[in-house]
Amino acid sequence: MATQLEKIPIFLFLSLVLPTLSFTQVNSDQQEISNQFWLDVIPHFELGENFEFYGDGSIRLTPVDQRTTLMIRPSIRWQFNPYLALHGGVGLFYNDFQEDTNSLEIRPWQAVRIGYPDFWRLKFKHYVRLEQRLFLNEGSENDFLHRLRYQIKAKLPINKPYVAEKTVYVPFAYEWLGSANDGLDNLWASQSRAMVGLGYVYSEKWIIEFEYMYWWSRDLPSSAFASSDQIFRLKILKSGWIFDE
Repeated sequence: MATQLEKIPIFLFLSLVLPTLSFTQVNSDQQEISNQFWLDVIPHFELGENFEFYGDGSIRLTPVDQRTTLMIRPSIRWQFNPYLALHGGVGLFYNDFQEDTNSLEIRPWQAVRIGYPDFWRLKFKHYVRLEQRLFLNEGSENDFLHRLRYQIKAKLPINKPYVAEKTVYVPFAYEWLGSANDGLDNLWASQSRAMVGLGYVYSEKWIIEFEYMYWWSRDLPSSAFASSDQIFRLKILKSGWIFDE
């Protein structure tokens, strides 16, 4: 029988997500905000002492434009030293629209992650990623752009001094995303995101985590950021260097 701690992430997910399922969008200061619902499975496989293969499999639902996105993203990580890791991979995103043209997006990417500083129970991660994004659109011209991303993330363990087995923790992050599809002048034009969540480490091989993300977007560097999306994401992680995710 599950303990009370094991039930916390499930209860939180149901209490936050179920009331929103009947709404395709909400309004904030007269700005339309789209709801999205993501389910991610993220397995890890150690290939050596400092080398790992991992990946994402995801289903993402966006009711406001009747879109279902299917994603797989095989990736590798090399832990260069305790503070520095190098990442790389490719993401395949298929967007299935009920009332629009479907598309396939291919995203090769490269990244550096720096683990610093450690403060009290918090271990901060800085994640800098460069993506090349190729959009293959049915019946129209293909698009290509580069995207630069920066994220700072940490986890706050609640019932233990660090994240280990049977730990309840709160992940939180902020990410900036910029695109350069129309030249370097638009490098700062894309999105920023804030995330907070709740996770539980069931064992040394399994973690379940619920995240809530709020996005701000703009179309031009001269425009102000405006509310655009809220994301409800359930993640299931398995194996590998799972506590360092």
